[in-house]
Amino acid sequence: MAGVIAFGYHLPRYRLPGALVAQAWGGSAGGDGRGERAVANYDEDVITMAVAAALDAAGAGGMSGEGAALFLASTTAPYTERSNAVTVAGVLGMAETARLADFGGALRCGVTALRGALDAVRADAGPAAGGGGAAPRALVAAADQRQARPGDPLERQFGDAGAAVMVGGGDEVIAEVEGALSTQDDFLDAWQLRSQPFVQSGDPAFVRSRGAVPHMAAACRSLLARCGRAPADVKHLCFTASDRGVVAEFPKALGGGAPAVDLTASIGFCGAADPLLQLCVALEKAAPGDRILLVGHGSGADALLLRATDRIREAQARRGVAGGGKEFAARAARKKAIASYARFLQFRDLVPTEKVRPFSSLPTMYRERERHARLLGAKCLQCGAVNFPPQRVCWKCHARDRFEAVALGMRGTVVTFTCDTLAYTLDPPVIMVSADVEGGGRFYTQLTDADPDQAAVGMVVERVFRKFHEGEGFNHYFWKFRPASA
Repeated sequence: MAGVIAFGYHLPRYRLPGALVAQAWGGSAGGDGRGERAVANYDEDVITMAVAAALDAAGAGGMSGEGAALFLASTTAPYTERSNAVTVAGVLGMAETARLADFGGALRCGVTALRGALDAVRADAGPAAGGGGAAPRALVAAADQRQARPGDPLERQFGDAGAAVMVGGGDEVIAEVEGALSTQDDFLDAWQLRSQPFVQSGDPAFVRSRGAVPHMAAACRSLLARCGRAPADVKHLCFTASDRGVVAEFPKALGGGAPAVDLTASIGFCGAADPLLQLCVALEKAAPGDRILLVGHGSGADALLLRATDRIREAQARRGVAGGGKEFAARAARKKAIASYARFLQFRDLVPTEKVRPFSSLPTMYRERERHARLLGAKCLQCGAVNFPPQRVCWKCHARDRFEAVALGMRGTVVTFTCDTLAYTLDPPVIMVSADVEGGGRFYTQLTDADPDQAAVGMVVERVFRKFHEGEGFNHYFWKFRPASA
């Protein structure tokens, strides 16, 4: 039996209220001013959101064991020629022999990647079990940060988020897969050529009536018939909710059953991550035996039928949900409206701003890649003190060259901080904090997702993987702190 064994997601702090878009553009572009969409911070992108979701699913220990795979799905990954998944794998501490793949193109690539991960786990299960190796598992991480032309009605619909689903087999499964089905149709609904800076889309009514709704409904009906089920057997319906019209029409076209897991009003349509994010919300609410229908759309559809097992309660309890299904609502409530529409444009690099062009060294990056990705310190073998950055001489007992590598803890307590209003940043001021981290060691870095009046000695912070800058034409990622979540 193969299926979902863990899940996680990431919601950015900032929101773009519909009222700000309406104030800037008015008319059809501004809409009625209601609702809001999630907006990635200036230091977030697909890779950082995928890392956050992956760590939420896998835990601080990552996926360091053998027999693991990572599939990253996005239509807006920062690199078009270079693996994006390899950066996520480095943070998770995955082995050099781990299988990595980048999925892109159609918006259904998140569900496509999930189906591919399930196939990979099934294929590897026999050799792993027979040879006494580690049980195979694969992590699917999806994130998107799509951009419409400023003033386009699509701009207020797109949301930024990340979602991750880990699949495996055996007794760990919290939602088993009862069936899967894929279809294809050369239908042009949303697209973006390499030469185009913004997402393009066809007429919404035409896309709904001849594309998204019938494609997803046909795939789901065929899948349910193959599995001997009816729409009424489905308790949770998760799908590519590209606009409010699709959210309203698709359940009707399917023929009844479960209502949609609708996130469009609170965070927007999150591209490739959208169906998997809905799946995470459904798993937070599901009871044992509940069936979940998951379908992704884009030039056809990928559909999966899942059934929650008795282990679902344990997974919910580990996440602090315990069947109540309130975790997503609590996370979505930890938000802040972006200061202005102009600030949103700055975050997206759509208006001229000051450019910082730091020097970068490829040899240095390569040499320090593991230490930076996992934030490794050195634990003294004589006294147990953690040294960061690693030194040859222990700061506490002065032992020389007697260390072992150890990852710094994910949480810490601030011991000192500064707020710099002169240093350049897209989200001023620059707040620097020094914190004693759990398990030993002291780490000095930027504080993000925070207001200046939040910084204080004694505040609890947690590590987050963020984009620091672009140097020599490529991205630099490292760790920052943010105020710890409850």
